[in-house]
This record gives sequence, C-alpha cells and structure tokens, in this order.
Amino acid sequence: MEVRRAANEELRSLRGASTEVDSDATEAHAKDRILALSRYAFKKVPDAPLGEVLKRKLKRRAEGAAGRKSR
Repeated sequence: MEVRRAANEELRSLRGASTEVDSDATEAHAKDRILALSRYAFKKVPDAPLGEVLKRKLKRRAEGAAGRKSR
C-alpha cells in the first residue's frame, strides 16, 4: 500500500503540470522511491504463543490489583 501511494504521489505531480514536464525524469524518480520503500518495507513477525501472553497479562493484573485500594 505504501509503495502504491508513493507511485500515485509522483503521478499526481504530473497531472497538474504542463506538457513540458520531463515525464522520463518523473518516472525514474518514482521508480527510485519505490525501490527505496520496498527495501525498508514492513515485515511481519510471528506472535508470541497465546499461553505466554495470557500468563503475562494475568501476572500484570495481579501486580496492579495489589497496589490499588478497593473502592
């Protein structure tokens, strides 16, 4: 999605410009920007196992409840 947005931004700059605009330079700039974005693209990482997450949440709740006063 980020790559498509970057390409569309470059193309929008051509839309309002006159015909004298160097479309080859704009295309090259768009390709460079897309290449740079794809190198640093978001990568998914695996989640923690559900059992570990639940243990951590229960521990945090217990620690938080010990320090609070009941209303």
